[in-house]
Amino acid sequence: GEARGGGGGGVHDRMTRLAQHLPGQQSAYPLFPPNKTACLDASLAAHLTLDVTPDVLLLPSDLNPFAKVVPRAPEYAAATSAPALPAAAASSSAEFEDSFVAINPGRIAKGNAGGGFALVRIAEGALAGGNGTHAHNVGARARVDIVRV
Repeated sequence: GEARGGGGGGVHDRMTRLAQHLPGQQSAYPLFPPNKTACLDASLAAHLTLDVTPDVLLLPSDLNPFAKVVPRAPEYAAATSAPALPAAAASSSAEFEDSFVAINPGRIAKGNAGGGFALVRIAEGALAGGNGTHAHNVGARARVDIVRV
């Protein structure tokens, strides 16, 4: 289905809340310090930092596959979002303005059974003010299909 998010106040969906925490932690490796059995060189941890929230965040896991437009957590939004767009170029749909697309395609294979993958299409954004910068409203321009194998 299409990547769409719910508008309104608080985030009540568990998967949305989980995806929302990752950019807030500002790390691609969410557990620090890592488990002692993890194969992770802590001297390279600086390479795992997320200084900004990506427009699309792929999160493969064993949880149920999903694709959601996730609002940035309010306390992190000011520090991690792109500069505000001019009013003329801003989307009329407020739900996509300060958000990212989180995708869990699941696993491509689960034991002897097939799993799934995500087919992601993002339409080209409208030019903002003719200066060559694209609108970041990826959630409004994305279509994500979770395909079962």
